[in-house]
Amino acid sequence: MKRYTAESLEKTWGSDDSANARAKRGRWSTGPNEDELVVFERFIKRAISGIRNPKALVLGATTELRDLAIKNGCDTLAVDLSHKLLALFNGAMDFKDSEKNAYMKCDWFRMKLFLAQASFDVVLADCSLNNVPPEDNSALMGIVSSLLKKEGYFITRNFMFCPEEKKREMKDLIREYNEGRNTPVGLFLEAGMYTKYKDIAYDMSKKELFWQRMTDDLINEVEGKISKKEMAYIRNVGKHAKVHSSIIFPIGEFEKMLRKSFKIEDIVKLDKYVYTRGMPIYFLKKK
Repeated sequence: MKRYTAESLEKTWGSDDSANARAKRGRWSTGPNEDELVVFERFIKRAISGIRNPKALVLGATTELRDLAIKNGCDTLAVDLSHKLLALFNGAMDFKDSEKNAYMKCDWFRMKLFLAQASFDVVLADCSLNNVPPEDNSALMGIVSSLLKKEGYFITRNFMFCPEEKKREMKDLIREYNEGRNTPVGLFLEAGMYTKYKDIAYDMSKKELFWQRMTDDLINEVEGKISKKEMAYIRNVGKHAKVHSSIIFPIGEFEKMLRKSFKIEDIVKLDKYVYTRGMPIYFLKKK
């Protein structure tokens, strides 16, 4: 698990190819799409309803989540290990010049040394927990809970493995993509979890998806079967995938961990997109 140390993650997330690839937004990116952002915003509004001067903490540099929090009146602090990524994403924000926009380079496990306990109304994350070793996921959830106020909320999207899902064919994933029922990151996730690529990419004993083991083969397989415009988006996500792996829990095991620190108030999977069964958005209330 050495690649999940603070030093290792800073190098990979801040590498030129990965950082520049992720800084591109929309379908170029691994971030939430427009439909998922509607869900995030709905949950943010619920979380801060009736609160004067709400405060939001964002785990990571995700532009869209920072913009949504500021748009809805939150003093917003983004925390990430990579200063390069924070700066690049800051430049892509709609509200980059807002007085409510702030960011801090910091290891998430050290946040309690610099941030006051029970000081945030809402914490936002996009697959942030997938960058944390299996044995540390529960501890980070506890840290997030400690930074939230008594009635605070944690809103997060997360990569998950659905054990009951049967093995799928790549031709079906390609068809769904061309029908608009998938995104570039969703295509990679579905392939790595449920197709022939699972045998080489997903290590169930370590709960780890090695994106890089399938990236080149996947891109070669879909080439010519997906439009040139969409292939540009897929290749861009591939640049990010080539230097990363992700911790992905079976969904039941992940939700059991969540319940130690939070009450699950809502889970959204969008019927329009097949991948969201393994990448839902959680609305969690601090216990």
